[in-house]
Amino acid sequence: MTGTTLRRASAVTLAFGVVLSTVFASTALAAASASLDREGDSLTLRAESGQTVSGSTSLPADAEVSVRLRGQGEEAFLKSKATTTADDGSFEVTVDLSGVDAASAGPVTVAVIHDGTTLTTTEAQFVTGSSGDGDSSGTGPGFGVLAVLGALVGASALARRR
Repeated sequence: MTGTTLRRASAVTLAFGVVLSTVFASTALAAASASLDREGDSLTLRAESGQTVSGSTSLPADAEVSVRLRGQGEEAFLKSKATTTADDGSFEVTVDLSGVDAASAGPVTVAVIHDGTTLTTTEAQFVTGSSGDGDSSGTGPGFGVLAVLGALVGASALARRR
């Protein structure tokens, strides 16, 4: 009779162990969070190759996360890149956005996803031009200060001739 009691107790313990581990796993996933690194107040992406999206999560080391970029304008696009988290929960991916037309891409949403669950989303500022040409709005021709000064000097010289 003692053997039967032990088997039943083992079955109950096993059943509770499975239930408890499922509850704990669900709680851990629900508590997972992520944030994206930004330049100032916004996340800025450029229509060029080698764009880095990085951030941090509350996930353990080697957890797989996907970074998804979705343009929702006339020329909608979807880019997704998977990586694993570092020991401190941080992550980083590099994406090629050189073929994307910033003027037609529309709003760009960046999402961090783990096991099918979206941990965070944010709207990114999508701009044209390289990081050193002074054009950060994506709406103008990107004339520099020297070009403007040259135009003023030329206009002044032309006005004196008349």
